[in-house]
Amino acid sequence: MNIDSTNRFTKMTKVLDDGYAWRKYGERNILSSKFPRCYFRCAYKHDQGCKALKQAQKLEDGTNMYRITYIGRHACLLPNTSHLGEELDQWDQELGPDSFLISFEKKIPGPDYS
Repeated sequence: MNIDSTNRFTKMTKVLDDGYAWRKYGERNILSSKFPRCYFRCAYKHDQGCKALKQAQKLEDGTNMYRITYIGRHACLLPNTSHLGEELDQWDQELGPDSFLISFEKKIPGPDYS
């Protein structure tokens, strides 16, 4: 699988749930680590063609935190993800001015040109 590494960011969090639907497709023991790394793909990969990936691994520092790495952007239609605005802002900062957000909302906020 060829994923552009510029569409990648990592965060530390106490929860694995980020509001998206993920399907676990693998797990690997990492050398010198107590906890395995888990690999997820978007649950809408096959029916909506979404190529977003996620890797999660529990940290060994005793804080019950996880290192979550996101690869790619979601291209699927998902309800109840408006709380993810902060993550999307971070993505935009990471990806730069050539990235854009596609909205599937019925009405896009902005000026009314009618």
